[in-house]
Amino acid sequence: MHHLLPKSKALKPFFERAGVNIEDFRIPLDVAKHRLKPDGIHTIGGGNCNKVWKDYFKGNPNASADEILEQLARMREQCGI
Repeated sequence: MHHLLPKSKALKPFFERAGVNIEDFRIPLDVAKHRLKPDGIHTIGGGNCNKVWKDYFKGNPNASADEILEQLARMREQCGI
């Protein structure tokens, strides 16, 4: 199972503050789509998902649950999941 929201200690507080439970956002995903370059979801946009979230929260430190889920939808579309 793949967590659509990162469990990183640096990012988890942003999700918790907004009332978003990371465990509620998991999907089955094969290993190649999960991690392998060039199409692995951890390499979207030439970077990785955690970096995308860190950049997002720099500009949106008090994002609401709805705003976080909108960002997640954009990221899922970008990486095709």
